[in-house]
Amino acid sequence: MSAKPSLQDLVHAFFFKRLLLPFAAVALCALGTVGALGVRELYRDHAFFVKVLDRYVTSLLSSAHRTLREQALSFEESAAAGKEFSFSSPVGFHRVFVFKTPQDQASGASPSFRTPPGVDIPLSYFPDRDEWPVVSIPYFSGRLNTLTLAVMVRADRFAALGELNLESLEKLIGDFSHSAPENLVIVLDRYGNVIYHPNPRVMRAQENLSYEPLVKKALTYWYPQAFFDTLEGRLVFAYSWRVAPWDWILLVGKPVTHVLIPSLFWGVLTAASAFFLLFFVLMAFRRRLEQLVVRPITLMTTVLDAVARKRDVPDLEPLAEEAPFSELALFAQELRRASRAVLEREAALTAQGRELHRILESIGDGVILTDAQGRIVRMNAEAEQLTGWPRTQAQGQPVRRVLTITDAKTEKPLEDLFHSALTTGAARKFPGHAVVHTADGSTAFATLSAAPVRDESGSIQGIVVVFRDAGAEYEAQRLLEASERKYREIMETMEEAYLELAPNGRVTFCNPALLKILDCTWDELQSRTYRDFTDEATAESMRAFFSEIFATGSSHGLKDFVIRDASGRRKVVEISAGVRRAEDGSPVGFRVLSRDITEKTEAQERSRTLERMLMQTQKMESLGTLASGIAHEFNNLLQAMSGYLEMALNKTDPEDPRSRWLARVQEASFRARDLVRRLLSFARQTEPALEPMDFNQVVEDTLDLLKKSIPRMIEIQKDLAPDLPVLVADRLQVEQVVINLTANARDAIGPDSPGVIRVRTSVHNDEDGRGWIRLEVSDTGSGIPEEIRERIFDPFFTTKEPGKGTGLGLSTIYGIVTAHEGRIACESQVGRGTTFRVDFPVRAWTPQAADSGEADGTAQRGAAPAGAAVLLVDDEESLLELIQGLLEMEGYAVHTAPSGEEALAFLAQSNGSVDAVVLDLSMPGMGGRRCLEFLRAQYPHLPVIVASGDAAHEISRDPKQFGAQGVILKPYRLKNLLEALQSVLRPSSHVVSSGTDGA
Repeated sequence: MSAKPSLQDLVHAFFFKRLLLPFAAVALCALGTVGALGVRELYRDHAFFVKVLDRYVTSLLSSAHRTLREQALSFEESAAAGKEFSFSSPVGFHRVFVFKTPQDQASGASPSFRTPPGVDIPLSYFPDRDEWPVVSIPYFSGRLNTLTLAVMVRADRFAALGELNLESLEKLIGDFSHSAPENLVIVLDRYGNVIYHPNPRVMRAQENLSYEPLVKKALTYWYPQAFFDTLEGRLVFAYSWRVAPWDWILLVGKPVTHVLIPSLFWGVLTAASAFFLLFFVLMAFRRRLEQLVVRPITLMTTVLDAVARKRDVPDLEPLAEEAPFSELALFAQELRRASRAVLEREAALTAQGRELHRILESIGDGVILTDAQGRIVRMNAEAEQLTGWPRTQAQGQPVRRVLTITDAKTEKPLEDLFHSALTTGAARKFPGHAVVHTADGSTAFATLSAAPVRDESGSIQGIVVVFRDAGAEYEAQRLLEASERKYREIMETMEEAYLELAPNGRVTFCNPALLKILDCTWDELQSRTYRDFTDEATAESMRAFFSEIFATGSSHGLKDFVIRDASGRRKVVEISAGVRRAEDGSPVGFRVLSRDITEKTEAQERSRTLERMLMQTQKMESLGTLASGIAHEFNNLLQAMSGYLEMALNKTDPEDPRSRWLARVQEASFRARDLVRRLLSFARQTEPALEPMDFNQVVEDTLDLLKKSIPRMIEIQKDLAPDLPVLVADRLQVEQVVINLTANARDAIGPDSPGVIRVRTSVHNDEDGRGWIRLEVSDTGSGIPEEIRERIFDPFFTTKEPGKGTGLGLSTIYGIVTAHEGRIACESQVGRGTTFRVDFPVRAWTPQAADSGEADGTAQRGAAPAGAAVLLVDDEESLLELIQGLLEMEGYAVHTAPSGEEALAFLAQSNGSVDAVVLDLSMPGMGGRRCLEFLRAQYPHLPVIVASGDAAHEISRDPKQFGAQGVILKPYRLKNLLEALQSVLRPSSHVVSSGTDGA
């Protein structure tokens, strides 16, 4: 097919570029220029004339005031007042009256206007009668047959009233009107009454024109304005001016027809010229267009008609060959392809529509489809049955007429449901039941929803309403709501607390009275059991109480228990309970009635106790901060000491006596490490770090540590049961329990009295078969009085003298035991001694990855991988020098950095060319934790081992969570570090946790 010019090129070259655009531009510019010049000239002429007229009126009235005042002042008192006379004056007066003013006005009273006797001017002509001079509204004098204005001026004893001839004003306006007969000049007073009008009849009648739109605008504005509005049925362009102080309105305008005639003349002339020129051009263009476009399009219209009638499409190949330009040829080919595709798609859509119709008719719910105006387009058979409307009659009807629905509760119409879905475009579902009013007048209950139907562009084309018969469901729900309302009112108004407990002690239902007793919300109560509101002993008593009820299946009478509400207040409640059963009779929980029988405690004492607790808590927080700083520095010193000791031991013959001395020093460094950890454990509130341990060994080690702090007069007796199960607990916290109980026993005996402290361990099972490891510490001290026995576990409660006790010993033990899910009990007799029994639960222990990793590291210790490079990051210079020397002795290539910032800079310069990083956790600057975050983000495949002296730190407990491959606790031995490095450098490395050996 040969190349042909495009239709766009032909049309642009022949029509737009050569003819249409130049003519259109010239015509628009000419019309705009002529119109703008005409309006501007008219506005200037009108403004000039209004100003001239304003000056004339102002000068005329001012001269009249001045002339009359002179006549009143010069009038002789002997003259007869109230007589008419005339005199020569520049101002034309018809007549003048001079009369004596009333006595009240002459004496300076407030002016009171009245016309003199013999004057036939009505008083209504003077609207402003409270201030002098008094000026009437202009009026047409029938006697003089001309426009007249009355002016009255007051002197000392006489006043002068004159009728002013306004013929000069008429003449001035007439001259302006004669110069341009189409000019329209109207003078009005402030009320819209005519002073001057081109029509003598209107002026003689002094008609009020305030009803005219143009006059309304002029009366509204106090400043000169230009208006365009109707006056006497004609569109008028006018200029308004207000004459002060008499508030006359001067309107000078011209009908729009006279304004636009010149513009219309030139516009019509231009348009006619352009029309004739364009006519001949268009004729030529039409002939050419017929040849290039119309004939081919006619043929393609025939093709489209065949497609619409679903007939065979004529072959368009000849048209493509004969087309005069390329676009038409291409369009013919595409039309041929598209027409066949449309016919195929039409057939598929027809089949799909029949399938959708069958599905719609098979749905068990009523379905109605509307258009965008809410008129029904389609409905299924179920909708016909529910509404009573045949679909042939319903189609085209508004949906609210066919589906008339009201709220079943309020009986209000629900038409807004359909309107809201149409206007907002959001699906709407009526939450309750609706009443459907059918065509035969009957009603039915239904549930319904409405959702918008959108086209491909997202525009709303209508809504689909789905509803179903819900008569039986409505009746059942109504009965259920009535029953629920009855029992809810009973529950909410009764003073006793009613609650339902699950077998695990969690509240599944309660009334407001229980929330008031516990001083908490329902959401807060969901996460708690009755154990959270009692101490361990009371909780155990409650457990036994409910266990007995559950076992016997019978209800129990009132029993008192001591609880603490959510605010920590101590309360006493009496409860009765019974078994709650399922439908099959099996017990599923308890029904409990409770009453608050607590006496109110004094608010002042509670306030003082809380204040002391707060001060002591702040003190302990400060102690924790101080302990963390000391521990970091001390661990660095211990690490350097133990490292150099290990180097010395490696270089010393094991048979040399000095080797034994060095081992003793190293053992002392590890004991110092344990002391630091105990200090951190006491100063911090941390979650237990569980590990398996020999409980008897822990007790032995702790008692050895305490020997020096116990007077020689006190004997320690140990009865440790053999073959105890492995205790899974936090070692440091268990040691803290032993220390605190032993210290309490020592203080109970006293420093100067002989006594015995017995420490006993055992294992036993309770009634449900659960195993417990027990620690029992008893003394022969003074005992605990019964009246304070319930308060010994309260924080900061102590019976010691000020400065000799903090009251945190037993509260710390209680917190540790509770955190381990254990229990503690106390028995005491005054004068005979006290026994504390602490039970820790027996737990199954599965070795974690950390333990297996350490064991594997020990078993697989060997030489350093060839060429392995390690980056040491620590702020202690001596420690860097020590570890660098030790690792280089083992064959590693070691790089050091004193801070996290320098470590990141080294890695950036070396492009991360190290095999592992040993990172100190506590450093100045960005710190170890922040540095670890950057390492994980920038070098995710680089192994990192964290070195820390704080075993309770969250990274030390779970390094994998923070992206570290291992953790090693300071001070550590070289072999621990080597094992950790070898483990992470192996291809199948895993998280490594290493401590110190032989500690």
